[in-house]
Amino acid sequence: MNDMMNATRLRSPRRWARTLLPVLVGVAACAPAIEREAAVTATADALPMWEVTNGDGTVYLLGSIHMLRPETYPLDDAIYAAFDASAVAAFELHLDSLEAAAPLMMTRGIYQDGRTLSDVLPDTLHDELAARLTEVGIPMAAAASMKPWLAALTVSALTMQRAGFEAAQGIDRHFFERAQTAGKRVTAFETMELQIRVFDAMPEAEQIAFLQTTLDDLDGVVAMIDESTALWKRGDAEAIGAMMNESMQDQPNLRRRLLDDRNQAWVPQIEALLSAGDTAMVIVGMGHLTGAGSVIELLRARGHTVTRSTAAAAAR
Repeated sequence: MNDMMNATRLRSPRRWARTLLPVLVGVAACAPAIEREAAVTATADALPMWEVTNGDGTVYLLGSIHMLRPETYPLDDAIYAAFDASAVAAFELHLDSLEAAAPLMMTRGIYQDGRTLSDVLPDTLHDELAARLTEVGIPMAAAASMKPWLAALTVSALTMQRAGFEAAQGIDRHFFERAQTAGKRVTAFETMELQIRVFDAMPEAEQIAFLQTTLDDLDGVVAMIDESTALWKRGDAEAIGAMMNESMQDQPNLRRRLLDDRNQAWVPQIEALLSAGDTAMVIVGMGHLTGAGSVIELLRARGHTVTRSTAAAAAR
């Protein structure tokens, strides 16, 4: 009976979407855990936020972690002040689109030709996945028809949830709800279909490798997100960038799809916000704002002034 209830729970489109959204849109959540040796280089008053100016326009860029523990809040007053000053709030995804996009996730993430994971995975990997799913309360039967990429995201998301991380506590969700309450104009850079396609476009061999890496590093993912959160709160973007670059160095194709291609697609949209003249806050995954090829680096290369924000207490 419990297995049947768990299988029904996982097959629910709404529950799937709520569970997997932060993983689908969060690079940190799907990058493998790594050995972290990056030095803390940020000053004590640094924030994971930048101010972009060009002419009369101002855009704040706030790095997000998509799943957090509730005790992360409240954030620094300077972040809320920048948000309050913004007429527009821009996100990777319009979070109200989640319910409508859930059937798409099921269609693209499930084999439609009758195959199951037992047909495509090596026996040892299949057995390891089954054991890991059991640990998070999901029977293998409930995931049997998933493609490898969706199985990887599912086990990763559920592992983080069991450790106390909540999508409802993510930085993007936090400010999305505040933007709606404040009546700000809300816009998004991408659709759910595009984000799902990032993973579903991977060749099957890459999907299998992605699943294997996810399982190999699953025991370290909670520690990685905890450390990322601590670095985020200290404003140590440099260390987060080093973590991100190292974590994806063996997966160049996935890095290109998850980071590089999307960063380049977002820059013209940020420039459009600058040109519009209204102050705006852009909230995207922290991995997009740090390291080589980041949105920050691309904007500076195009002649925009990008200034690191400092904490409110330090500014007083």
